[in-house]
Amino acid sequence: MIRINLLPVEQTKKWELGQKQIMLFVLVLVGVGVGNWSWSSSVSDELVAKRRQVERLRADIAQLDKVIAEVKNIAKEKEAIELKLRVLDDLRRARTGPVRALDDLAQKIPERVWLISFQEKGGQLVVRGGAVTNEDLADFLRVLKSSSFFKNPALKRSVQKDAKEGSYIEFELTCGVDYTA
Repeated sequence: MIRINLLPVEQTKKWELGQKQIMLFVLVLVGVGVGNWSWSSSVSDELVAKRRQVERLRADIAQLDKVIAEVKNIAKEKEAIELKLRVLDDLRRARTGPVRALDDLAQKIPERVWLISFQEKGGQLVVRGGAVTNEDLADFLRVLKSSSFFKNPALKRSVQKDAKEGSYIEFELTCGVDYTA
């Protein structure tokens, strides 16, 4: 028996082609959906990883802030200790400084010069004394200038005096004093 297809062939081919296109479109949509989900998942995982890294960095920063605070405290303590050491050093110098300065002066003073008074107020000395001649007084001023303890000696007054033993020069001078030398 012979069968005859009465349906148009072109219409069936169009129908099959339409079904194939719909299937292809659905597959593309599914593929795009899977791709988007995959991309979203990887971005989400990356975001989670970045947030963990940020939290770790914040914890590191907090720990470093503690270290910085400790270093600042140590620096403050160091400054306080250095200040105390300077004060102790100044006290030590103040204790031995005047003795050393007077010893230096006693060793360097010319023979024909003598001191009558020696007063210190606020780092300034007022020295009164006598000398046999003006040259002796000039030698004494040179000795004071060359000393590391006495600074900027200046003659304030010198007067010729007569005594039973002969004439002499009575003088008064001022200078700065530095006991740390």
